[in-house]
Amino acid sequence: MAEGYVMFEVSYGETRYNWKGKYFIETPATAIERIRFETRDVHERSPAEIKISWNAQNLTTNLNAPITISLWGYRETTIRPERLYIDVIERSASNTGSYVISPANYRTRNNLATRDLQFGFIMINLTNPVNYEGLTISPELWSRPIPLGWYFNAQWERQYGSMWSQTLCNNWLTNDRYLKNFAADVPQCPCILEHALNDKGRFMPDYDCDKDINRDCFYHRGAMHCVRSGAPSMQGSGQQCCYDKNSYLMLTYDQQWGSRPHRSHNLGYLPWNEANKVPTLSHWFHDMVPYYLCCMWQEEQAVGCETYRFERRPTQDCVSYQAPAVGKSRHSRG
Repeated sequence: MAEGYVMFEVSYGETRYNWKGKYFIETPATAIERIRFETRDVHERSPAEIKISWNAQNLTTNLNAPITISLWGYRETTIRPERLYIDVIERSASNTGSYVISPANYRTRNNLATRDLQFGFIMINLTNPVNYEGLTISPELWSRPIPLGWYFNAQWERQYGSMWSQTLCNNWLTNDRYLKNFAADVPQCPCILEHALNDKGRFMPDYDCDKDINRDCFYHRGAMHCVRSGAPSMQGSGQQCCYDKNSYLMLTYDQQWGSRPHRSHNLGYLPWNEANKVPTLSHWFHDMVPYYLCCMWQEEQAVGCETYRFERRPTQDCVSYQAPAVGKSRHSRG
């Protein structure tokens, strides 16, 4: 696995490598959103419906071609991460570019082997690619990572009871306490937005909350802008700093929407194919899923959410932040 620009050379037969080029590998969070969610219902723990859309011609120009919509999940229980098939959402929908998922249709499912999966993806492909494009393998469209409460909530309720989100949150808190502390190795947040914008070597815009291109800030409501550490720490961790309308650092001690350090950096870490190092997916596994379990699917003042905010992912004090400066060598003259 790799990310960023990858160089390649091509030869034909025994000839020299006369063709050279490069291509760019993006993370799942920064790649083009091939499957779009029209509302925020997918983030709810038990939505009535989920509307998705896609560019139908990314699969085939035949809008009557049958497509298969499937659900996949991701987990890191060993050193080798796993992407696992969960279920078929629809086996013979038409390639119209839109579909409405009804979560109630899957309440009676019993996925024993994959019930522990807490986030995943929607995938769309041609049901019979040979009939429509003469292909043996279908093109595939993948969504960005999504929480799976809408699919598994009934199964989790049967297993853990009506307070399943608290139980799953407590399980995560227990597991996270066994892991190595990482917060001391990430860069400190600047206290004000101006410093964060000017500290371009250490911080880069957070594309989920960017004052210039995306002011949605779904995970940090009330924020005007967020930045992330531009590179992972030696452990592969990252920092996130969000600022309110007054340009001050938002703290998790004040609200659940505050700035949070991340055990896994969104850009991943070499060699990228091991647990805790996969771009975007390790970040979702260690940092995003627990935010849903402990805060978004519970009350802000719930014990689990406060433990997440105050103990496991607290905003670090910006008092020790040191802004970059131009130094003068002791050996220089003048």
